Amino acid sequence: MLGVGSPGHPVGDIIPGGVFVYRNRQIDLSQQTPFLPPFGQRVLREGIADLDQEGWTLAAADIDLDGRDELIIGAPGVTVNGVEDAGAVFIFGRETPTGPLLLETRIDLAQLGIAVSPFRFGHAITVA
Repeated sequence: MLGVGSPGHPVGDIIPGGVFVYRNRQIDLSQQTPFLPPFGQRVLREGIADLDQEGWTLAAADIDLDGRDELIIGAPGVTVNGVEDAGAVFIFGRETPTGPLLLETRIDLAQLGIAVSPFRFGHAITVA
């Protein structure tokens, strides 16, 4: 799996950012539109908003130990409980080895009672 972050990617009239996932080893990088199916899947979630900066950081790891990597996406521009640039991290996984990526978990500091601006949670991600 190859994940490509595009934190300035537009969707309609807003710029929430985005992530594109490639599973196919036959990627032709000389193509002018490499993100279109069947080459790439745009990872989507509900509630995208302008300047979320989704895809600022990416990591992949089998964090639930099911034998398949999850895609961990940082979006440091996400507004949380009205607090701009509080940030969030989204974890996507697959139900089957070849199935689509689905949102499994959202993590933000409001879950810990913390939401300050500009905290930018998700600005960096590492997996150990």
